[in-house]
Amino acid sequence: MKTIEIGMPAELDQVDNLIHDCWFDINRVKVEGNVFELLLIRDQVAGIRKRRFFIFKQYEIKGLECILKIYSVKSCKIVDSERVDLYDFNRLIFDADKYSFSIECGIPVGIFIDVTSFKISLTLTDKTARTRNSWGIIQPLGISSRP
Repeated sequence: MKTIEIGMPAELDQVDNLIHDCWFDINRVKVEGNVFELLLIRDQVAGIRKRRFFIFKQYEIKGLECILKIYSVKSCKIVDSERVDLYDFNRLIFDADKYSFSIECGIPVGIFIDVTSFKISLTLTDKTARTRNSWGIIQPLGISSRP
């Protein structure tokens, strides 16, 4: 398990690079006290399975849990017009003028978090949230082979 804490907008890319293309369930968003918490699933190739078919290999892909926390939350607004429940995380955007965060996804959803100060933490856990198989000639594109 690894935790990254950032306190400046210039460091935001550190978090975005680690959780870009992760998935999250909009129904599992939590705001407790002044902390916004988002549980994400990050795909990682666990290895080549024993099954092969000519040049194709079957890969086992584990979805590991990540927890994104935003602190000093004043208010949080979620506009879920698409109602698909699972969304892909693209990036976290900070507006310094409004002192607010928004989450950009591939599927339109509005998540807006107003804060009083800039503090974020990202915890990369070893907990497996799901496991799936994928066939390919080479390792599936866009999937990390390491945590």
